[in-house]
Amino acid sequence: MRLKSIDLLRCTAIVIMVVVHFVENLSGLVPTFSGFGAPLFALLSGLSYRLWLDAQHARGVSDALITLRTVRRGLFLFAAGFVFNVLVWLPEDTFNWDVLTFLGVGYLALEWARRMRPSVVACACAVIFVLSPAARVAVDYASFWSSGSYDPDFTPSDVLSGFFATGYFPLFPWLCYPLLGFIVAGELFAAQATRRRSWAWSAKLGAGLLAASLGALALRAAWPALASGIAGRWLGGWTNYPATPEFVSGTLGVALLYFGVAQRWLDAPGATPWPRLEAVTGLYSRHAFTLYVLHHVVHLWPLWWLAHSRGEELTSYWKKALGAGPALALGLVFLLVCGPLLAWMERRRVPGIEGFMRWVCD
Repeated sequence: MRLKSIDLLRCTAIVIMVVVHFVENLSGLVPTFSGFGAPLFALLSGLSYRLWLDAQHARGVSDALITLRTVRRGLFLFAAGFVFNVLVWLPEDTFNWDVLTFLGVGYLALEWARRMRPSVVACACAVIFVLSPAARVAVDYASFWSSGSYDPDFTPSDVLSGFFATGYFPLFPWLCYPLLGFIVAGELFAAQATRRRSWAWSAKLGAGLLAASLGALALRAAWPALASGIAGRWLGGWTNYPATPEFVSGTLGVALLYFGVAQRWLDAPGATPWPRLEAVTGLYSRHAFTLYVLHHVVHLWPLWWLAHSRGEELTSYWKKALGAGPALALGLVFLLVCGPLLAWMERRRVPGIEGFMRWVCD
């Protein structure tokens, strides 16, 4: 079962990621909407897993086989993250704990979540959310970052610290996204037949989380002294690295609000069809994993190759290759070119990375 709203969210997430990565990695400019793509993907992993799980139950798939497929998918994503780090980035970035390795662990956490009551999973989210700032203080988060980049040593303690608290996408607090997505999906989709929940429930929850984030930001602005001391651990301002409580609650709020509105617009009974929009968002959504990997290859490999061919440091042109305008134009051209390419792949039944993952894991 595919929901048009989820296709729209996943398409939005990959478009944001492509534009942000092209502009940031080629020019060094960080767009104002940077940081919204990964939260959408992480939340969608929980939403989509619930849909997939319901489909498995509807087909009569055994619980043991569901577990096997879930674990395989989680391990596939986790391993793909390491391969991606080495081949697309550089070997020294093997343990930077990027989004793919996180999504793999998130998938394994969803295997646990599906066996728990929603209240237990919600409590786990709350604990992760509350403990994350303290975890960063305990391992001295700032010592792992220099000039806006994660720079650990290859030691067991640094690797574990990165995995849990200091990497680009550590478990604390990022596990909140797939777990909350799974809870929301369970409440909405399981109750559709009885109408106990509607699209407005997701939108209201999102609005509440966004209001809490904005309130915390306003409180910090009104009383700057709160940014120091113990309170400052939970009033860190709006930053992605680290993902502060304001950032987590704010991006969760925006994503859930967007999901609720998209459900009302595209999935609710009597919703107006948008065939062209649905065709485009569906196409990009079905191949989001492929697009994620491909757009990195397209804009990063030329930087490494150019520096290597000139005998320079491999990262010499990273964030220095182009101005922001040309970098943005290249990102948009990439997205436009990929549309016909993905359509051709579907007509010819050429599998992307998603198809390979299903073949391996299912």
